[in-house]
Amino acid sequence: MSGFPMSDELRSYLRLAEEELARVTHIVTHALKFHRQATNARDEKLSELLDTTVAVYQGRLRNSGIRLTRKYTEQQQVHCMGAEIRQVFANLVGNAIDASRSGGAIILKTSDCRLSGSGEPGVRVTVADTGHGMDAHLLTRLFEPFFTTKGTVGTGLGLWVSKGILNKHGATMRVKSREAGSGSGTVFSIVFPVRNRLDRAT
Repeated sequence: MSGFPMSDELRSYLRLAEEELARVTHIVTHALKFHRQATNARDEKLSELLDTTVAVYQGRLRNSGIRLTRKYTEQQQVHCMGAEIRQVFANLVGNAIDASRSGGAIILKTSDCRLSGSGEPGVRVTVADTGHGMDAHLLTRLFEPFFTTKGTVGTGLGLWVSKGILNKHGATMRVKSREAGSGSGTVFSIVFPVRNRLDRAT
């Protein structure tokens, strides 16, 4: 199109089209990675698994006006089934988006840590949102099968399945939530051991 005169409006449309094409290509690439099931566990950087998961939600985040912040500092890799851990992350990020209001925020953090009791190396992953939060009663039932706060839209299986996956990997998950005023929101914190019983199966 060299030499073809273009108006500023046409240039703007072309730029938007190129950006959308790049975005769709990015989402499709990561969606394929997301669904590709690994036959064996391997060492994975959890921040990279988080990023490939979040890529699928970029459209929802942008349309909802939700600000996403990443704070990745972990150096260690975790021995895990990457596709299964992405499933856990997808559930947590999807729930955080559902709970958040327009203009809200979601914060993803990773950091190296030590396991409580054994002192062995681990990695902590935190998914926090500034959404509507949950009361104490909801928190006690959160991991029950078929229990959902989303009415007919939810299956009530996401967190139950996620907990099973984390147990399989020897990981522990804690949740804190608050409903009151401007400080409302929910924080999921998961601690993964760097090495776990999956090592013996690979």
